[in-house]
Formats: sequence, C-alpha cells, structure tokens
Amino acid sequence: MPSDAIVDKNDLTFWRESWDAPGAIGVGAGSILYEDSYYYLLTEGADHNLGCTNGQHWDLGLFRSSSLVSTTWDQFPQGNPIVYSTRVSDYPYGAPPTLVIPPCAVDYGQLFKDPQDSAIYMKHYRLSGNAAVQKHYLYKLTRTQNALKNGDLWMADTSFWNVFPIGPTNLIVSRDPANSADGNQYIAMNCGTNPVPCQPGQSIYQDVSAAGRKGHWITYGGKFATLDGAGAPTGALVMAEFQLSSTGIVEATSQLVSATNSYVSVASQSVPILADTSTIRYQIYLDSSLATFRADEMYLNISPSVSECSFGAHWDQDSPGIGHVIGRSEADGWSATHGLDSPGFLQYGPYVASLSAGNHFAKWKAMIGGESIGLDTGRGPVARIEVVDSSAGYAVLASRLLTREDWNREMQYDCFALPFAILPAQIGHQLEFRFWWYDKGYVRLQRLGVD
Repeated sequence: MPSDAIVDKNDLTFWRESWDAPGAIGVGAGSILYEDSYYYLLTEGADHNLGCTNGQHWDLGLFRSSSLVSTTWDQFPQGNPIVYSTRVSDYPYGAPPTLVIPPCAVDYGQLFKDPQDSAIYMKHYRLSGNAAVQKHYLYKLTRTQNALKNGDLWMADTSFWNVFPIGPTNLIVSRDPANSADGNQYIAMNCGTNPVPCQPGQSIYQDVSAAGRKGHWITYGGKFATLDGAGAPTGALVMAEFQLSSTGIVEATSQLVSATNSYVSVASQSVPILADTSTIRYQIYLDSSLATFRADEMYLNISPSVSECSFGAHWDQDSPGIGHVIGRSEADGWSATHGLDSPGFLQYGPYVASLSAGNHFAKWKAMIGGESIGLDTGRGPVARIEVVDSSAGYAVLASRLLTREDWNREMQYDCFALPFAILPAQIGHQLEFRFWWYDKGYVRLQRLGVD
C-alpha cells in the first residue's frame, strides 16, 4: 500500500506519538488480512527516515478499508500506534558502552489467520541490545471484556490512571520491553518519599461505572513486580476492588500481592455487584519507599453470570420449603419446556426469617437450552429472579430480568446473583425467593442460595 493512501484525519501526524521533528515521514513494511468484508493493514510508521536511524520512533499501526484501491483508510478507532518502539535504554548490561535506542526497533509486523480455528494473530520482530528481548513476538487477537481503559498500558501513557491524593506518588509508563510482562509497556510507580516511609493510602486507581450492572460479577487481577534488580529491597502491593455508592464505600475486597523481581500473576474470585453500587474502583496501594513497583496486564472483567458460585445457606430444588407452580423434576434440577409448560413460577420459597440487617445476595444456579430444545425467540427476557418480603404484603425488594445473552453457554449451569438489602425494620420478616419463567425455551434450575 502506498504511503499517500493515508490522508486527512487518518494521517500519521494524528497518531498517539511524539514524533521527532519534522514529524512522521510515512509507512514502511505492511501486512494485509481480509476479514468480514474489510482489508486490515498492519504497517510500520516512522520519523527521521525509512532507512532506519538510531533513536528514531518506529511503531506499528492498524488501518482498514473495504477497498484496496481506496485512498482513505480508517485508523484503529482507539488510536494508533498499537505497538510502540522503545524509548528508554535498551542496553541494560553495558554493551555497547554508549546506550542507544536501536533503529527500526519494531519491524515486519504481520497479520495472519489460523486455518484450523480461524484465530487471528499478530507477529512482529523487536530489535534490541538485550538478547533476551530481541526476538519474534506473537500475540493472539481476542475480544476483551476488560472494563479498565488502558489496563494493559497499550496507549503508552498514563491515560485513565489516577494518583490518589495522598503523598507525592510517582507514576510513569515505560516503553522498555525488558521490564514488561508481555514485551510492551508497563506502569512504574513509587511513593516518592525515599527514605521516608510511604504515607498510608498512597496508591493509584481507576474508576468504572456500575450503571446497569447490578448483580453482575466482577473478576480482577494483573501482573506485578519490583522494578529494581536482584538484591534490591522488596515491598508489597495491595490490590483492592471497592464498590462505591454515591455517598461512600459499600464493599471492598482485597488481594495482597508480594512483589518480586519477576512478575507475579494475581487473580480474584468472582464478586457480585451490590444493589447500591454506582462505581467500581480498581486500586493499587504501595507500602515501601525503598522499592519501585511495576504493573502490567491489569484487568477488571464484568459478566452477567459465572459458571460457579459459592453458597451460604442453600436449597436444592427438592429441598423442604421450595415450591414449584410449573415444571418437573429432571436429572439434578427442576425444568420447564416450551410446549409442556405455561409461563409461571418455576421456583418459589423458602420463607427465610433469619437474615441480619445489611447487604445480602440471592443466587440461582440455572442452565438454558439451545434452539433445538423448545422455543428460542432470541428476544426479550427468559426469566425473572426476585426477592419478596412476604411479611410486608409481598413487597418486591429486588428483581432482575435474565435474557439468553446472560448465559455463557447452552446446557451448562451458570450462576446469577441478585443483591438486596435488609433494613433494621425488616429483621424477622419472612423472605421469599422466586424464579419466573417466560416460556422462551428450555430452562433448568439446580440450586438457590442466600449469603
């Protein structure tokens, strides 16, 4: 593709890059993949010249067009580049004595599809004075569920990451692949108080809206390490997930991360979102002024359901106190099928009066059938889960509609959470937990639980 095919708003001068004067000079080698009526172009972008010069920017960007003869190609919507050249010393071992960013640092990017499973991959080669970094890099391109923006630092800056207003915390994004978890960028941070201890609360964070996600599930994690070499003091990070209401903290779940000189992967258990949560905060606390920490591949995933969930008090569908208006006992649960059942309560009860004041969760474990099992309209709710105060005229305390898209897969159980709150005046009231079926296909319930 000729370099003059990228014009107007798609010009390389609009890349998220601080090009050296006089700016970007065009594109180098490229690779094109045809997929879903579009041609996707992965190509090199550079400043200085295309002959490769020490210290220059040499990045990879992604474009697409529905026609190979078009003179205007659309850029990657979130902005280019998608792979960045090194902008710090890439010769950590002292050879050669003069530290130089290598020329054409990222080159010969390629896009290709695996003919067996149709997975799409990106490959490129990275030049470096460090033999451990100079090699081919292969990435599988997948759709992300990450609710964090710039969570893996692909933007090569601190966009969307905030320093908590306690203490002089230092925060930068480094483009040195030798100290990253995946050959790309990472966050480097410290308290900025050496030798004075860190102040309690020194941290960085990012907020995510919880609008429309009540009862959904959160999983979060990342990779963390110290920046310094062997023998440097090692500190610890605390990674926390806070659920914030409009007036303050509702709930927080934390994971202690002991940082080492190599990356440690940390992943949380699934956590349901509370009814009054408006904001989810992903926060990383620093504890040692003697260490500089690095973080990479951070994520916060939000899903309508999970495959498994823990239960406090729980009831199977044949347990005492559980009732059914429709359906029948089948295998390990209670099911309803189009053509055999009319819309109605697939499950109700039991009448629980022992819950304390505060926040709770009702959880249902249920599966849905495929198009060949019953009727599948693909539209509207499949079921409604609800918590009812039967001692207060069957007042509905919480409810949630489930659509087919809320299940991860067919004919396997998923877990659905419904957050609700008990006020002091409701202590001792009898609560009923109900599952209404809308006759949109096959559904089977296995278990109800309350935490």
